[in-house]
Amino acid sequence: MVAQGDAERRRRASGEEACGVEAQDLRPPGAAPAVQPGEVAALAGFVLRAEGRGEVGLSVSVVDDETMAALHERYSGIAGPTDVLAFPLEDEVPGPEALLGEVVVSADTAAREAEARGLPFARELLLYVAHGVLHLLGYDDHDEEERNRMHARQEELLDAFLGGR
Repeated sequence: MVAQGDAERRRRASGEEACGVEAQDLRPPGAAPAVQPGEVAALAGFVLRAEGRGEVGLSVSVVDDETMAALHERYSGIAGPTDVLAFPLEDEVPGPEALLGEVVVSADTAAREAEARGLPFARELLLYVAHGVLHLLGYDDHDEEERNRMHARQEELLDAFLGGR
């Protein structure tokens, strides 16, 4: 079980960048629903630390479905948007400047799925972020056993981060 400490709550509340994590909303200005890059970065850093990889950094980009569809087709050969893509860096350099990779999440897909599932948009978007970071850390979801393990871990981490919200 992952426990969220006071330091993590303070870091998240301040919007402080976590673990060398950079988060950015790359959608057009004014795009809805609103995304909080500070919270996205804090969650990604929380997952890294919980998995014992707090020394590395990564990038998280929030995009719209149009951008996600182009990336999905270019890198996976599959037409249409998806919820999350993870791009590991092939030549990770050890040390304090090591970058694990990039996670790209679709805010449009998160909004649709959140509405369909009766969940808050922010929770769905953060779920995608946790999922993408776990992929960069070596988790996989290609078979049922791996998928169940990964999904259980991402839910555990998200619940710990959100503190029951």
